[in-house]
Amino acid sequence: EIVMPAAGAAAVIITAADRVADAAQQPAWLLGAGESVTHSSVAQAPDLGETGIGIAARAAFSSAGVDPSNVGLASLYDCYTIMVLLTLEEAGFCKAGEAGAFVESHDLTFSGDFPLNTHGGQLSFGQAGIAGGMSHVTEAIRQIQGRGGDRQVADLDLAYAHANGGIIAAQVALVLGTARCGARTDQPPPGPAHPPPHPARLARPSARPARPPSPPPTPSSSLSPPLSLPPLPPLS
Repeated sequence: EIVMPAAGAAAVIITAADRVADAAQQPAWLLGAGESVTHSSVAQAPDLGETGIGIAARAAFSSAGVDPSNVGLASLYDCYTIMVLLTLEEAGFCKAGEAGAFVESHDLTFSGDFPLNTHGGQLSFGQAGIAGGMSHVTEAIRQIQGRGGDRQVADLDLAYAHANGGIIAAQVALVLGTARCGARTDQPPPGPAHPPPHPARLARPSARPARPPSPPPTPSSSLSPPLSLPPLPPLS
């Protein structure tokens, strides 16, 4: 149900479009990206029934010009099993409350009808700090490049990678593809671009009592006299 700590590292190389021809590997194009930060502490979360996953996902899909139905690989942050289900729902792969039925009705393996976390995810090999979340990005890139080896997803054009941080506070979404431009849908992203402000944030009285006035400065006559030090001997 929860990841185990592990040691590891992850790295990607980002370059300009005009240098792709010199690359040794087929590129994975960054078609869309989105992020959202809704709170710091979970006590400040605007809604415990909905996170900022949808905000980041809609921004990524909108900028890429695609929608969830176009995605051939979902690479989703899995610090807990519940996070995969929440991401499937809020990112738009299924309706709210239907993630359980969704995963039961689909083959999630690399050769199935909905490949999901084809590298096994962090629940299989552990969470190496930030490198744990980056593993979902590196796997999506490998798959887009056709370097998945024995777990390669066939005929893959688009991959969606998602990660979160904090107490489900920060969300980031990426859409990666084999081509530079996605398949335009010309449809506005569903739902609001930002969550409505929490009522408690509109007018929150300060719980900190007023600071008492500072005492008047101490008269200089009551200060201790400065220390009198003997002169240092000359250097020889």
